[in-house]
Amino acid sequence: MTPAPIERADTLVSLPIDVTWLSRENIGQLIEVCAGIRHPKAVILFRQFDPLGQRKDIPTNSRRRFTEVEHMSLLRTDLAALDVRAHGALCAGIGVQSSLRHAIPPDEKARIGKRGGGPMYPLSSRHWPGRSEL
Repeated sequence: MTPAPIERADTLVSLPIDVTWLSRENIGQLIEVCAGIRHPKAVILFRQFDPLGQRKDIPTNSRRRFTEVEHMSLLRTDLAALDVRAHGALCAGIGVQSSLRHAIPPDEKARIGKRGGGPMYPLSSRHWPGRSEL
């Protein structure tokens, strides 16, 4: 069964996908499906913790999706937004909290890692007194 084409020009197709679609085994099929959608597409990755850190091939395959398919975006992510923009993404959205940097599958409860949420930059949070001479 083929879905009816969307005739509207003001449409963004949301693609909430499990990160396993970015694996070496599945990326070709994902690219083929996305290339068949003529509207802009926004991918939201589902997985506990860092979706792009699950396997070594996932970041490379994510870049491939943005170089091979037009009008792709990545929403609810971290600094990977800068990477996909550099590789042709239409746009990207960075979540301001760890809970907004990926999605959790509907049948799972969010888990909290040992580090808490987000990166830690202890050196940049120190106070460095300066001298003021007038």
